[in-house]
Amino acid sequence: MALPGNYQALTSRYFFPNSGVRSVGATIPSDLRDGISNDQNIVKVQYTHALGTSALFKVYGYTYYSDWLQNGPQSAFADLYGPSGPDYELSSHTRGVSGTFTDQLGSNNLLNFQASCTTATTLRDNNSQYSKGGSDGRRAIFAALVNLADPLGGVCYLPGGTPTTCSSTTASGGPLANPALVTLSQAYSGSIPAATGTCGTGACEYLVVGNGRFATYNTVIPKFSSVSLTDQFKPTSKVTIDAGIRFDRFAYQLADTSGGPARAFSTTRSISITVSATSVGPLRRATRAPRARPAPIRPTSSIRPA
Repeated sequence: MALPGNYQALTSRYFFPNSGVRSVGATIPSDLRDGISNDQNIVKVQYTHALGTSALFKVYGYTYYSDWLQNGPQSAFADLYGPSGPDYELSSHTRGVSGTFTDQLGSNNLLNFQASCTTATTLRDNNSQYSKGGSDGRRAIFAALVNLADPLGGVCYLPGGTPTTCSSTTASGGPLANPALVTLSQAYSGSIPAATGTCGTGACEYLVVGNGRFATYNTVIPKFSSVSLTDQFKPTSKVTIDAGIRFDRFAYQLADTSGGPARAFSTTRSISITVSATSVGPLRRATRAPRARPAPIRPTSSIRPA
């Protein structure tokens, strides 16, 4: 998206998660403890109904919630050892239903049909937003100066309209050294230079490409289902025949990676290659002198006949 005029009002300070409300720049309280919690809860509802004296129908549904939460503002910056992850959130809400129909066809024949399905809402968020998100490093990038006529073209511009790379030209965590990019700290202070002049074929404008959020994020949704039919037959007291057929399906719905303009810009920037070429005149076939044949090798010996 283009940089809105009220960008400063939309930018706020980010405190370490669960570290308390305090003034900007104040230290985390020394008595604030890190925490790790693991919670589980399950609820099950079942219905059973007899169909005569030889058949039985049973169905049940359940929901199971679990989480593993770690919050360690002290561990995040501990010098030697920290017992907790800085800010790790893992939760899963599983839901499922299963039904079974059993019929005693005779004294020696038992038929069983079963079907079930299970899904879950999962979230894995290993938050690293607190690290290097203000004024330096790639995580500080807030917007890039681009061409209004082709904002997603993968080309950035220096103030004044000179085309340049959109790379931060630094390793992660190092100082940001590309004037075509502006930082979150500049957005917070309202000090982003005005986009003026011409950039390529259009007017210069800022494209917002980052909001400071950084985490390994997982929202995969598993969808499992199964159907089975089995038959147990005992023709004699010494012979038992078990036969059956079963179908299982294990599917995963992955997260949407299409993204918006910022992702399209980043993709184009990553694969864009600028080639500068100069005229070298018509191509001519190279010629060379013929290779000289080596002289034949004559056998020699240091032993002379007597």
